[in-house]
Formats: sequence, C-alpha cells, structure tokens
Amino acid sequence: MDNICICISELLLAIYATISSSITRPDGAVGVDRTFNLGNVFVTALVYKHYRLVKEDTKDHPIFIGPILLHKDASYKTYFTFFYHLASEFKINSLMLRIPDELVFGSDDEKAITNAIRNAFPSATKLLCTKHLKDTLKHYLQNKIKKGTKSWTAFLGRTT
Repeated sequence: MDNICICISELLLAIYATISSSITRPDGAVGVDRTFNLGNVFVTALVYKHYRLVKEDTKDHPIFIGPILLHKDASYKTYFTFFYHLASEFKINSLMLRIPDELVFGSDDEKAITNAIRNAFPSATKLLCTKHLKDTLKHYLQNKIKKGTKSWTAFLGRTT
C-alpha cells in the first residue's frame, strides 16, 4: 500500500503501557478523528486522556496525542492497514507493554474507520461521539420536521 505514513515510536508504545487502565475505561477511550483541509493529505490522529496526570491550573487530566496516520484517501483499506499495524505492535509487545485486549475506541460514525477498528481490534469496545450523533440526528430531522413547529423546537432546539 502506498500513500500512507504511520507515525509511532517505541516511546509512544511504552506510554500506552503506562496508561493501559485509562484506555480500557469507557470515559478513557482512545479518540480517533480524521482532519480535513490539510492540502492533499489527511491526518488521522489517536488521542487519549492520561488519568495518571492532573493539570495544575484546571485540575483536569491532560489529553495526549497518540499514533498518527498520514494518508491520501479515507478508505477502509487505508484505515485497516493503520489499525492492523497498531494491533500487531501491541500484540508483539504485549508482554512488555501489558496493553490489554479490551481497548475502548471513540470516533464519529465514519464506516471505514469503525469497520477497520472492529476488524483489527475485535475485542475492543467502540463508542460513538455524542456530538457527531447529535449532528447526524439534526441533519436527518431537518428534512422530516417542519421548521418553526413545536416538534422542531423540541427535537432540534436541544441538539445545537
């Protein structure tokens, strides 16, 4: 496969081992999102919240960037190559890294991403982002409910 670049390091794999309890809890999912408008290249990044650290100023847990995929298309094959590579790295290093099989991934409902995660990490839990779900619902209902009615306000007024 050409036109992809996977950015990951041994250090990053070691960091995933230290936060393995964070990435197996539903509120600690590994976030997956593809960016747009970066010229001819898409960037898909994994992010996670590090529950062993706390920021002094906000008292919240910091968000770190994980492995990154640079790619030319958003096909299932591209995403599967990325996630399969990560799964292979995690399995190869599983004794040393102690990365559990029960990873939790959160993303939008992009089928190529969700299917690639499902096939590369079959035991992982997949969560959908509530913002994207609300946007999808709003887009769907805009054509079904007459604007300005009580139903419009009840359903679409709350999703913004």
